[in-house]
Amino acid sequence: MFGKKKKLEEAKQLSNKAIKDITKNDWDHAIQLYHEALAIQEKIVGENHIDTAETYKNLGLVYKFKGDYAEAMSWYQKSLASYESAKDANPRIIAQVRETIATIEKGPQQ
Repeated sequence: MFGKKKKLEEAKQLSNKAIKDITKNDWDHAIQLYHEALAIQEKIVGENHIDTAETYKNLGLVYKFKGDYAEAMSWYQKSLASYESAKDANPRIIAQVRETIATIEKGPQQ
């Protein structure tokens, strides 16, 4: 169990580094870090866990920032499915993800 906690902490640290990259508009490195975090999370806690759902959502956010709305939509939909299946998911976060999906479906604002 200790090894799993350590790996999950590593995933959290990778996500924190990705957030720093987002603030510097380094989208590609943020995506790389989120994928590394995701590989750990999916292996240890699975797809239907709030931490994994959060990483899916964050990947959607980065792709949205990049202007790749199709890829963003894919990650947001995966996030929504994960949140809806996860124990203890926050209903407000689920609503926010649904709202983001609806916004993307409307298309970029002119």
